Amino acid sequence: MTTQTARVSTQPEVQSAPAAETSLGTKVVKYLTTTDHKVIGNMYLVTSMLFFMFGGVLALFIRAELANPGLQLLNFETYNQFFTMHGTIMLLMFATPLFAGFANALIPLTPFRELAFAMTVGILVDAFLVRSLLVPALLILVGPASGWPGPHLKATRIAARSERSARSRQHADT
Repeated sequence: MTTQTARVSTQPEVQSAPAAETSLGTKVVKYLTTTDHKVIGNMYLVTSMLFFMFGGVLALFIRAELANPGLQLLNFETYNQFFTMHGTIMLLMFATPLFAGFANALIPLTPFRELAFAMTVGILVDAFLVRSLLVPALLILVGPASGWPGPHLKATRIAARSERSARSRQHADT
């Protein structure tokens, strides 16, 4: 009969050190300067989902307006602005970057394994976020129904045109 003796460890138990906490600024810089295709793809996907939610809120306002005949919630100009912004956001800020996000996230499934021009693609994600935040800001500040170059510039051009025509009439009379 054999007996087993319990071995007692003479080495002290090593505890793992807690992971070092990184600051929010460090995490932001890491995400903005990444070249990892999965992180770039996820940034595209998360950003496009945020714009999907914003476009969905605009769609809810449009649906609420169309629920019953007559104006209940939005006036004509605001309804047109919401309709225009909903289409712009869903096409240019949701569907297109969603495709790019899936393409960047699925690169590991291809034989290539690495993202060509990874830093450029990472910068494009940041540029996409910045330019996409400008569009809703324009909805709030100016509104897409105001047209280009905007009502204040149109009024200035009309006044300048009428002033030029008045001057030309004066010269014709003399």
